[in-house]
Formats: sequence, C-alpha cells, structure tokens
Amino acid sequence: MNGTWAFRVASKSEVGGGHIARCRAVAEAMPEDVSVVFVLDPEGSDWKSKLEQVGITAICEGEDEPKDWVGCLMDGYHFNEDDAANWKKKTGWLACVDDFGTPLHAADLVVAPSFSPEDVADIGVPYLTGPQYAMIAAAFARLLPPQIKDDVEHLLVSFGLRDSWNATSLVLDAIAGMEAVDRLHCITVALGTQAPHRPAVLKKIDNLSFKVKLTSEKDDFLSLMTKTDMVIGAGGVSLFERMASARPSITLTTARNQEPSARAAGQAGATCYLADSRDIEATFLTEQIDDFVSSFDLRQKMSARAQEFVDGKGAVRISEVLLKLSNVH
Repeated sequence: MNGTWAFRVASKSEVGGGHIARCRAVAEAMPEDVSVVFVLDPEGSDWKSKLEQVGITAICEGEDEPKDWVGCLMDGYHFNEDDAANWKKKTGWLACVDDFGTPLHAADLVVAPSFSPEDVADIGVPYLTGPQYAMIAAAFARLLPPQIKDDVEHLLVSFGLRDSWNATSLVLDAIAGMEAVDRLHCITVALGTQAPHRPAVLKKIDNLSFKVKLTSEKDDFLSLMTKTDMVIGAGGVSLFERMASARPSITLTTARNQEPSARAAGQAGATCYLADSRDIEATFLTEQIDDFVSSFDLRQKMSARAQEFVDGKGAVRISEVLLKLSNVH
C-alpha cells in the first residue's frame, strides 16, 4: 500500500515514554516498504532526535504533514472524541489503543492488550485484546530464558523513565530492610535523567550500606534484561517486556491503567502482583522480596509461565491487522 501512516502518540514529558515505546514497537514491525511518521505533541519535540536515531521520522502536530495519509494509530490518554474524529477525517482510517476499556467511538479498530474482550465497551468494531497483542519490541521475545539459580545474582529495579511516584525509593528502602541483603550480588536501578525524583534516589543510594548501580539508558534496557535474574518494577510496557523475556518479577503498579494487565498476569502466575506502589509499606515489601528471593521453585515456575503468557509477537500481529483492515476499508 502506498501512502504514509500517522502514529499520533502522546509525548509530553509528564507522560513518560510508554506510549512512544509501544508505538515504536509496532512501527518497527511494519514491512520495510510501509512509511510511518510519528506525530508528537508540540511539547514532545525532545523525542524527535531519539526516534530519528532509530530510523523513525517524527514531526510535532501543527508542522507540515504528509498529504498521503492512509491511516492513523492513536495512543494517548489525553485524546478525546474530537481528536479521534479529526485524525480519522485526515487519514481515512483510525486505530486507537485503549487502556481503560472505554475506547474512542471514532475508532475503526481497538487495540486493548490489557483486557479480555468482555471487559471492553463494545462500539461495533474489531478488537485486538489480551496479552497476545502486547506492544513490545520483538527483540524481547528472542531473549533466551534465564537459568533460574538458587541465589539471585542480579536484581533490576525499573519503574519507567519518570517514576513519578518514586516507587524506586520504596523498593530501595525495602531492600535495605532485608536480613540477607548480601544475597543480592548486584542491584541495578533504571531511571531516566529527567525523572523528578532522580536526585532523591541518588541521595538514597549514597546512604545505603550496599552498592547500587544507577543507569539512565532506556535504549540499553534490553541488555540489562539479559543480565538480570529478577525484576521489581511497574505494570504496563515494562511488565510485558519482562514476561516475554521470562524474567521472574514482583510488580507494583504506578498508574490506574496498569492494574488490569498486572492483575491478570498475577492471577496467571506470570508475575507476583502486590498492589499500587502508594498502598505498600516498605516493611511488607521487604517480606515479599525475602520470600521471592528464597523461593527457587516459585521463580522457576514464574519464568516459564511468563513467557507463555506473553510471547513478544504482539507488535507483529498488530501491524498485520492494521495493514489488512485499513486496506479493506
């Protein structure tokens, strides 16, 4: 199909990088002869160079747009029915990502990886629901499953680029309370350079009795995952990534939209889902981490179940449906 796809993506600094990450996964799954342009928020220009570094063209809304749009994928919480109708009118066909079970009515296709079909309001269009449509880079599916060891040698703490609620500090406090903290041979924290609580995390790390490595390279997250034996992190994109790569994990949600997928993954045995990070005390979390680290059988079973739950091929499936349905339309 000739023409250009618009990926209208929420990209303000306060929303973090989750929307960008999952739309990038779909863009990279598109055939080489399909043109994709990311249309960012006017305040999201910082993402331009980052996307261009990986070969993705990006503009800010309001700048000169291609005249040959053939469809749009919209992903963001601040978009309303008027925004959706506008982009459908401009491009002719619209797919919307939905994390709340209440899709925009202008959509011709709904992508809702966190939900089962019965949990999404029916607006009379096709739906892609469930973890088989998790929007993550295919490279995560190609990681070899880790060898589950008696001891956790490498623990990764990751609550996204921004970690707006400072769940990272909560986890570090919980680790500090462990009687056998020395069993964790290497602890790495992944946190963006613009995260609002990064100075507080740095100060906390300086005062800990054990060593913690702090990294800010999101693009290096794949290599971090290859080295880790266990992850403590948020729901959303990063949860799907660690399940596809078969990493045992403890999950604390940091936003309401993360709860459905975290709850479903927990019930399936693919992660240990506790609660929202704001509802957890460090002492309780200490007990959970101690039990998790000590349970070889739990971590081994979770590793296998996680990769069954998310196979990492969701972005490819979505790209195929986008092209098929938009062409029929």
